Parts: sequence; structure tokens; C-alpha cells
Amino acid sequence: MMAADLNHYLWMYAALGQQLCSVQQSKLEEKRRELANLDQKARDAKAKVKKAEDELATAAAELESLPPPPQGNEEKKKVLQAQWKELDVQNRGIDTGIRDKQEELRQHEDELRRAKGRLSQIDNIKSQRLDTLSRILRCGDGMRKAYDWVAQTQQAGRFRGPVFGPILLEVECQDQQHTRYLESQVPMSVWQRFVTVFREDQDLINNHFASQPGSGHGRPFCPIVSNYTGNPQTVITHPKGEAQKYASYGITHTLDQVFAAPPVVKHVMTDEANLNEAYAGTQYTQSVVEKCLQENPQLANLWTPESNYSVRTSMYNKDARSQSVAPVMQRNLISGGANSQERDKLQNECNRIAQVIDAMKPEIQEQLAVQRGNSERMDKFMQEQKRLSKEVQDAADNRQIKATKLTYKQGVLDKARKQPDPRQKAPELQRAIQKCSQDILKMMQSGTALFQQFLITQKAYCVAELHHREMAMQHAALKNASSSNEQEYRSYQEAVKRLKATVAQRRDIVKRLKAEAEEKTNGQPDEELQQAFCALSGKLEELQTEMVRLRAEAEGIACANPRVLQEYQERQKKIAEMEAKLQSQDDELATQQERIKTLHDQWYPDLLSTVKKINQTFQRNFKDIGCAGEVSLAEHPDYDKFAVQIKVKFRDDEDLQVLTASRQSGGERSVSTILYLISIQDVTVCPFRVVDEINQGMDPINERKVFMQLVESACRPGTPQCFLLTPKLLPALPFTAAVQVLQIWNGPTIKQLVGSFDQAKVLGTRKRIRGYAG
Repeated sequence: MMAADLNHYLWMYAALGQQLCSVQQSKLEEKRRELANLDQKARDAKAKVKKAEDELATAAAELESLPPPPQGNEEKKKVLQAQWKELDVQNRGIDTGIRDKQEELRQHEDELRRAKGRLSQIDNIKSQRLDTLSRILRCGDGMRKAYDWVAQTQQAGRFRGPVFGPILLEVECQDQQHTRYLESQVPMSVWQRFVTVFREDQDLINNHFASQPGSGHGRPFCPIVSNYTGNPQTVITHPKGEAQKYASYGITHTLDQVFAAPPVVKHVMTDEANLNEAYAGTQYTQSVVEKCLQENPQLANLWTPESNYSVRTSMYNKDARSQSVAPVMQRNLISGGANSQERDKLQNECNRIAQVIDAMKPEIQEQLAVQRGNSERMDKFMQEQKRLSKEVQDAADNRQIKATKLTYKQGVLDKARKQPDPRQKAPELQRAIQKCSQDILKMMQSGTALFQQFLITQKAYCVAELHHREMAMQHAALKNASSSNEQEYRSYQEAVKRLKATVAQRRDIVKRLKAEAEEKTNGQPDEELQQAFCALSGKLEELQTEMVRLRAEAEGIACANPRVLQEYQERQKKIAEMEAKLQSQDDELATQQERIKTLHDQWYPDLLSTVKKINQTFQRNFKDIGCAGEVSLAEHPDYDKFAVQIKVKFRDDEDLQVLTASRQSGGERSVSTILYLISIQDVTVCPFRVVDEINQGMDPINERKVFMQLVESACRPGTPQCFLLTPKLLPALPFTAAVQVLQIWNGPTIKQLVGSFDQAKVLGTRKRIRGYAG
């Protein structure tokens, strides 16, 4: 085991020595490269100082070349501000008077609009017929309320089928003479009737009006409702014969043929008033009426322009007939009969209100002209104040920028000058190189001496071990051969003792060498070397041969790999190239960082100023609606991630929160968005703005406040045109003269109104509105 241990420690120590030499050699090459680069670093440092001095001189010259700040601007601003306040006070008084006049004018216009609406109702055919029915039935507005309720219920889809009525409103008759026949033939109980096609619809109408409370004059108005159960598509027959049969007497139609109405209504009228048995004649019929009735005894109801001939046959004697003649009355049910006195009264009222409005408009125009003149002068004063302030601020900002640049350049120069001369490190590097060389030399010498001593000790140990074994064998042989030769045995025993002492001495030397090897290897020998040592032979001749081989390998340890020096040099060259590339990249990085800072200083102050202005307006707008908000700049090392951050607070018991889709409600986000758009109006330039349905989702209180702020900001002089698109607005919103409302007219009644559209009338009204608004 001792031979194996010695062999293991030999290889371990050799590997450790090679590693230590490699480390020292790397340090030596590094110091040499650093020494060779000192001159280049010194030249670079000198060039950097020269560049900093030139930039400092340029910055100082720019600062000196700045013109002096303008003088007397503050006094001019105070004078302009005093004049502006005086005009503002005057405009406020004028504005109060204009608002009072506009409110009075608006009241007159509303009154005129109501009067014209009433006139339109009187002129409307259906409205006239409703009025006629109400007047004849003496039911007040009961018939109109019934008609409106039926129309609303039918539009809401509460009826099972269609509902018609009153019948008078469903009938259209083009011929005036036929209209007179029809009005006289059909009784009033039929004209006022509503018609259904399902029993449940009839019950719904009757139950509704039966449940209505009565007026102070008696029972409530209950319309007559008939339910038609027949087939409306059935052709109406004429039991007395078709009208063409009597054409030779001037008869043209039966009364069911002279008007147009829905089939259900026509069938009900025919059934109730026997229209299919009443014949319409002409003036010629009037002259031959006697002949016609005699030759056609089946005719029982004949109408002529002057009279109605009615023939009745006795139920008991068909030959007994009686004839009655009645004049044709003008009832004006279908043709209409508006109350002319009421219409004249309304027309006179419209004329009077229009005269009052025409008299008020010039007064308002005059006040508006004075206000516009004052506003223009105020705008000029304000623009002049802004120009003076900007002139002073620009001069101060420019001087501050130049001064900051000069300070920065001075700092760069001071930093460059404080850098020590790289060549001062030359003596220190030379000493380090010399020390590394000496350390390498000492390590090689120490390793060589220790290895030589190890070989000598190993040789002596092997010889002593062999002698020990030989003497032990001889001792055993002699002891077995002759036990009588005690003296010789003792001598041999003494020799063995001496050899054992020698072996013990050699073992102590080996242990000492082993301790030194363990100290060098930290007590952890390589397993491979230990196995190799254990594999050695125990014979002296073989050990001597192995020692010669190991000595040859030990002498070749320093150059075991013939390409190690070449590989080392290549790696050193590659390291030098990478260090040079790294230095170049560091210089480029410093240059780009300096350029970034220069560009940053150019736009960053303006950005902060713009965000500050937006924040001031945003805070003021939120304060006006009883909430809190702020706008700030969210900065980031990556300029692409710069952002404007909006924080809002709508309740007293919470802090400002960032505006997000998950934190605030839809109405709160809408309020925040429109107030932010209003806030950026002063710092953005655009030809017009469009706001689409921003008020949807807001509660009425916030919607009214936001609308007032939007109107105020959009109507300021110098602001672009603003369009607000919305399906609805709150009632009684304040509109200034600069606000124009455009309403899209659509719905089921648009077809009826297209025919009555008067373009000239609309254009005339538009011209009057433009003249009023200036």
C-alpha cells in the first residue's frame, strides 16, 4: 500500500504544479497586455479632455450670444389685464340682458309654436273630423282621447288584431256629391263607431273606458265598439241589382261603391246603413225619377243631387207602397268643418306673437354686436398678454437651457481631467510582471527539488523493504533448520531489528513526504492516480524499471502537449480582440447615451409643460362637477412606454384611482373621457372635433354638468367646430347663440308629412334664424 500511496501523491502533485504554473502564466500575459495598451489609453484620455474643452467653449459662447431679456413686459401686461377686466364686466352685464331677452324671446317662440301647432291640427283632415265628431256628440275631448288611446295601444301590440275607427276617419270619398249622399245615408252612431275583428279586443276597449273615472258633469265617455265576425274579403252583393242595370236613368253607383275604406269598415257600413241597396243618381236621374221608380218598383232608396227618394212596401200588402222625398243635407262630416272663429282667433294670435318676436330680434342683435365687439377686443388683449408672457418665458427658457448645457459640459470636462494618467501604472505593472516571473521560477525549482528527493526516498524504501523480506525468510529457514544455533539466531535477530529500525526510519520519511503531498492537494488525492499506484508491482526490478519510466514522464511534464503554447497564444489573441471590441462598444454606448440625453433635454421640458397645462384644466373641470382628478406623465426607461396617466375620484371615501375599464363604471369612464378631451383642447390644433354618444351611460346630474362644460369650451373664441352626436338630450339644457341643433326627422308619419313639406317656408325660417344669430 505504501508504494501505491507514493505513486498517487506523485501524480497529484505534478497536476497541481502544472495548474499553478498555468495560473501564474495567465496573470503574467495579462499584465504584459495591460502594459502594452497604456499609451493608447493615455492618447484616448487626452482626446476626450480636448473634446470636452471644445464643447464647453461652444456652450459658453452660445450662452454669451443670447440677447438680453425683454424689459417692460410686466407693466404692459398689467395695463392690458385691467382693460380686459373692464370689458369683461361690461360683457357680463350685456350677457345678462341678452339672456333675459333670449328667454323672453324663447317663451314667445314657444307660444307661437303652440299656436301654429293648433292651427295645423285644425287644418289636418283627421283632426277636423275628430273635432266635428266631438262637437256633434258634445263629448268634449273624449273622442280624441279615445282615438289616441286606441292608436297607442295598437302600436304597443296589445291588440290581437287590427282595430279601426272612428269610422268617419277611415272613409275617403273624392266626389263631393257622393260625399253628401254618404253623409246622409250613414247614421251618426255608425260614424263614431270603432271596429274590431276579435272579441277580446272589443272587450279590452270597453273595459278600459268603463273603468275610467267620470268627470264632474256625469259618466265618462265610452265609445261604441262593434266586432265584425264575417269575412272582409267577401264581395258585397247588390240584391236590387247592379248600378249598370239602371244606367239609362242616370244611376252610376250604389253607395258602397262611391268611397274607399278598409274592407272591414266597408262591410260594417254596408251592413249597418244598407249601402248596397242605396243608388246614386245624377241630375238626369232627378228629371226621370218618377219614371224610374214606376218602372223599377224594386228600387227603395234613390239619391239625386236635390232629393232622396225612399219607397216603402207594406209588410202585409206588397201592392201598398208609400214614397217619401227628403232634401239632401250638407252635413260636412267627411269634407270637414273646422271652427272658423277659433281658427281666425288663433291666426290673429300668431300674427301678434310674430310681430313681438320681430320687434325683439333687432334689440338682441344690437346687444350681440356690442358683445362681439367687446369680445374681439378682449381676445386681442388676451393674445397680446400671451405674446408678452411667451416672449419673456421663451427668453428665460432659452437661457436656462444654455446654462444647463454649460454646467453639464463643465461637469464632463472636470470628470475627464480628474482621470489619472494611465501611464502612471507602468512601474506597478512592471513590478507585477517581474514578481509573476519569479514566482513561476521558484515554483518550478521547488517542484524539481521535491521530486528528486521523492525519488531518492522511494528508492531507499524499496531496498529496505526487499531486505526486510529476505531476512525474514532466512530467519524462518534457520529457525526451522536448527533450533540449536541460538547465538547465530540472535545475531540474525539483531540484524532484523536493525533492518526494522531502518524500515521504520524510511517509513517516517515517507509519511513526512505524504503529509507534504496531502498539504499540497488539500487531503483529496485523485482516485485515478490512487488506482494507478496500487497497480504497481512489489518486485524491486519492476519498481526500478517503473521509476525510470516515471522519471522520463516527469521530465516531460512541462511540455506534455506540443500545441499548448500555440493554443495559449491564440486564446490570448482572441481575448485581446474581445477586449478591444468591448472598449469600442463602451465608447459607442457613452456617445449614444450623451446623444439621448441631448435629445431628451430638447423635448422633455415642453412635454412636462404640456401635461401640466392639461392637468390644471382637468383638475378644474373635475372640481366643477364635485369630483377630483389629475393627469400625470408616466415615465419609463424605455421611451416607447411613456404614457399619460389619468387618475379620478368620484367618492369622498376613496383615493385617486387610475382610470381603467375594470375599476370605474361606464358612466364614470364617459365623464372622465369627455373632460379629458375638453382639457386637451387648448394644447391641440385640429379643424373640427366629433364626439359620438358620449352622454350614453351617464346619470342625469353628471350629463348636465358635462354638457355645460362641453358647450362652454366649444363656444370659446378661437376653438374649432365641435359636433356632438347623440340619440337623446336632457330637457331644458342651456343653449347659447353659438349652438345649433340639427334633428333628423324619421318615423311612421314621415310619409304623410313629405307631401306637405314647403321648402320655401323652411328656407325663410332658416334665414330668419341666421339673421337672429348674427
